[in-house]
Amino acid sequence: MQDFDVLIAGAGQAGSLAALALARQGWRIALIDPRPSFKAEAIIDHGRTAAIMNDGLGFLSQLGLLEPIRNRCAPLQKMRLIDGIGARAGKPDIITFDAREIGLESFALNIPNAPLLAQTFAALAEEPQVSAFEGRKLTSVDVQEAGLRITLDDGQSLQGRLLIGADGKTSFVRQAVGFATYKRETDRLTFTLAVAHSLPHNFVSTEFHYDDGPLTLVPMPGQESAVVWSHNPQRAAELQAAAPETFLAALQHATHGILGRLDLSLPPVAVAQEPVLTRAYVKGRVALMAEAAHALPPIGAQGLNLSIGDVQALAEALQARNDPGETQALAAYQARRLPDARFRFHGTNALDRITTSHLPPVRHMQQLGLQSLRSSATLRQLAMRAGSRPLRLPSFL
Repeated sequence: MQDFDVLIAGAGQAGSLAALALARQGWRIALIDPRPSFKAEAIIDHGRTAAIMNDGLGFLSQLGLLEPIRNRCAPLQKMRLIDGIGARAGKPDIITFDAREIGLESFALNIPNAPLLAQTFAALAEEPQVSAFEGRKLTSVDVQEAGLRITLDDGQSLQGRLLIGADGKTSFVRQAVGFATYKRETDRLTFTLAVAHSLPHNFVSTEFHYDDGPLTLVPMPGQESAVVWSHNPQRAAELQAAAPETFLAALQHATHGILGRLDLSLPPVAVAQEPVLTRAYVKGRVALMAEAAHALPPIGAQGLNLSIGDVQALAEALQARNDPGETQALAAYQARRLPDARFRFHGTNALDRITTSHLPPVRHMQQLGLQSLRSSATLRQLAMRAGSRPLRLPSFL
């Protein structure tokens, strides 16, 4: 039986970042994932991007991952919200948030997911403390007071002192260990793609709010943007079956020509929305992170920022510890991350419900909210600070 300090289930962006950060602290890491290869060239680029905010950018820079791919990224200097339902009637409510109002050059850097993961895998390949278990799944977890043991689907057994579940929305670790969750049932689909456009984006991220979900255009280098577009099941099925030119025409109409003529750079990929929030981050010697702990609606660029915050907080909690599964260290990790995850989860779900509601009172409330933000610099600044910084509660709470 092979022995490690930390076992990590899931080699997506969060799991691989955790492996890199913890290996550099000296821990012996086992990284386990069903994907057949952790090589950079094996990654499929679906065109998905993430707008990473300043805390996360600092962490990526510390790990040496940001500079090699910076030329493939674009800053978000402004964020523009548009009431898409009103736009259909020619009377849109528009509110623009400018990072300069809170003393920042930009809110975030839009980073393509595939190059970031490839850079992380390349760094992991240089770490002697990391053992890769490619093409493997966990089949059992046995947690004891002094350590734990897992079994893989090829019959191997591994033991360690901490198990990290970074294995996604349907996390085996979360289910096997018995973490309770809150799930919001929704049957909407989200398309991710990339477009080239005839007008410059001027580093402005634009989010249209429609009654079946948001449509977000996020700047990329040059005159290209990443697109995240949510739909109800019927409309999503129609667009999935449509020819590329029909899909593009629908997108062109939905953007109201705000970026001029559009052309597909990367084809659309449909992803199911499955909002979920774990009720605890830690149970015994097991810690959850990323989408194993929280999966959010695609509003406000919160998802990967939360995940990077999880990795950073766990790495800081384990720094200079003798035992990575130490109760005090894991309690500190949960105390730092769970309130922020709850705040983002319930906030994004509330916003999602409000912006997709057909009810006149809710629509009126949405319009009043946009008008208040537009007219009050103080409210705008509060909203910008809340969206761009992790929630930190006093230690006595």
